[in-house]
Amino acid sequence: MKPQKLLDKVGVVVHGPEVIDSGWAISVLKLLERFGSVFAVLGGTMGRLAVIDAGLEDTIDINARKIPSQSIHDLQTSSDVIVLLNQAKNRQTGLPFGSRVAANDRITRPLIQTDFGGYVCCQIGWQ
Repeated sequence: MKPQKLLDKVGVVVHGPEVIDSGWAISVLKLLERFGSVFAVLGGTMGRLAVIDAGLEDTIDINARKIPSQSIHDLQTSSDVIVLLNQAKNRQTGLPFGSRVAANDRITRPLIQTDFGGYVCCQIGWQ
């Protein structure tokens, strides 16, 4: 018996090459598929080659060249929840990054930052 999906749509913004190269991005995307359909986009430009090198162009959309906050804004109309994936150098840089991204746009959906450099997972915005 297939488990019931908890959400209709999970939007994911992947930021930076480190989270892709480390394998965390694809692991999280596969995990999130258990909860609903997943649509992942690249936020920023630095991860574009990492997506291509990993052969993930069919999994992570690299066509739109937008900053993370704009990618989040675009996903809000079609997502129940949005996950921001990144891999900062440490917690001291990861948390401020998530705060800045969340502050750049009015968030209307739950936004969860998962940072694999600082090992942080937290809800960073939702009004």
